[in-house]
Amino acid sequence: MPEVTPSPSDPRRVLVVDDDQQLRSMTAEILETIGYAAVTAADGATAVDLFRTEADSIDVVLLDLRLPDSCGLEVLDRLRAILPEVRVLVTSGAIGSEELSSATGRGAAGTLEKPYSRADLAQGLERALG
Repeated sequence: MPEVTPSPSDPRRVLVVDDDQQLRSMTAEILETIGYAAVTAADGATAVDLFRTEADSIDVVLLDLRLPDSCGLEVLDRLRAILPEVRVLVTSGAIGSEELSSATGRGAAGTLEKPYSRADLAQGLERALG
């Protein structure tokens, strides 16, 4: 499956929400190498605040379900309250089938299990962006 490569002059923006600083940085670097612009948040509250002010310029959210300050599913609900059509790709190292069903039932565009490769990330974003 080919990787999605947005136009370099107008890259799609991805909000990366993960409490692991190293993974956030690595994901942002990978996104930039495949043609996306990355914005990052270390916790749910920061992600929601950032999304509230920049929702019109964020194309997809890469949301970890395990956050120290909140449940990822609650963050998903809060993002969708701001912009119901937001595209959210949920991630976790241990996604249970109940959580997957709940995330997709709440409007997540897809799931991505950690650890993910560059190709997995590109394919997940392609699916989420439709």
